[in-house]
Amino acid sequence: MGPASFVLTLKVADEKVVGELSSEVLAKTAVTDITKRGNVVVLRYSFDYQGMPIPATVALTPDGETLSVVFDFADGAFTMNGKATKKKVQ
Repeated sequence: MGPASFVLTLKVADEKVVGELSSEVLAKTAVTDITKRGNVVVLRYSFDYQGMPIPATVALTPDGETLSVVFDFADGAFTMNGKATKKKVQ
């Protein structure tokens, strides 16, 4: 399928971690279900695909200077693995 780039922004709002995920093909999507299991950060959200809500999970695991990423769409119907880099906000 080729490379894909996503932008994930995380912040603390009302003492809770929340985020926003977007890409060239995905509109900005709010992520409010964010948990941590050990050193893995797990984000759960859903997005609209042709009128159907599709559940998605993103798992981020530290891997040296990068993060290993696993995207899971529709409860395992499709998965993608990759690497993420952290952009420092100024």
